[in-house]
This record gives sequence, structure tokens and C-alpha cells, in this order.
Amino acid sequence: MSNRFIKLSLLVLLILAFFTVFPWIEDKISEKGSKKVGDVSVNLSVFTKENVNKISFKKGNDEVLLSLENNIWKVGESKADEEKVNQLFQAFSELRVKEMVSNNENNWIKFGTTKDNGIQLTIIQNDKSSTFFVGKAGPAIDDFYLRKEGIKNVYLVNGKLREKLSWKIEDWGASSENQK
Repeated sequence: MSNRFIKLSLLVLLILAFFTVFPWIEDKISEKGSKKVGDVSVNLSVFTKENVNKISFKKGNDEVLLSLENNIWKVGESKADEEKVNQLFQAFSELRVKEMVSNNENNWIKFGTTKDNGIQLTIIQNDKSSTFFVGKAGPAIDDFYLRKEGIKNVYLVNGKLREKLSWKIEDWGASSENQK
């Protein structure tokens, strides 16, 4: 065999390998590019301070209820800390979906996204409620698992929402300085 034949064969083999692998690489690139928050059931950016009336989150027997009354956010009967309410809505808008990790309801317990072992977050907009289950912490800082009620998909998401939902009811109240 001549040196020229070997080089030509190698070139043909590389071209065939490229065309074999190219569709797979293209799919992977387009998957990452199309993974928008709007495409998934856990898009919380649609919930803004302007269109939400109530927010409830509970874990076990602990429940925090934030409600908008006469343009004032309240926690229970007390005025809520406006800055903390703003941080919560900011956490909704900054939540980033990383990937879908499961669409099998048998895995919900593993990710902490059941009614019994997750944080149940209910958001009410114009008398229409949406409930989400905030699960266990994920593998990286600020990662956690999230699922919408009625949907089997569990997503790995990133953001400060889980941290905000861990605040106790007394943390949500306005300080005496803010109430003056």
C-alpha cells in the first residue's frame, strides 16, 4: 500500500465519522439552546408582584401566607417586610431551569417533590391557583428540584427560591421601623 492510499483512506474515514457524529452534536447544541424557562411547567417568572394576590408555602405544619390587601402585602394580619416580598418575586423571575431529571412519579420521593416531603408553594393569581413542590437541594449551590402539581416532570433548577421559602413566618413581618 502506498502512502497516498493510506492518507486518502484516512481522510475518507474522518469525513464519514464527521457526518455520523454531526447530527448527534447538532441535537445536543440545539437542546441546550432551546431549554428556555417558558417551555417548562415550572416557569415561575410569570408570577409578578402586579398579578399575584396570595402566596402560601408550607412544609409539615409550618405555613406562611402572604396576601395582598389594599396594595399592602401582609403576613397573617401583620404588614409584611416589603423588601422580603420583593426578594421573593425576584427569586421567581431569576429561577433558571437546568434540566428535566425525571418524568416518573415513582421518583418524586427521591427528589423531595411530594406533598409530604417537599415545600408546597401555592401562588394565587386572580382566584386561579398554581401549586408547586420545592424539593431537596441539588448537586450545586442554589440547585434544587421542582415540580408542578398535576405534572409528572421534575426539574433541576437553580436560584434563591428554596432559601427564601425556608424563612420562618416571623422573618416575613415588617420591622417596627418599617411599620412607622
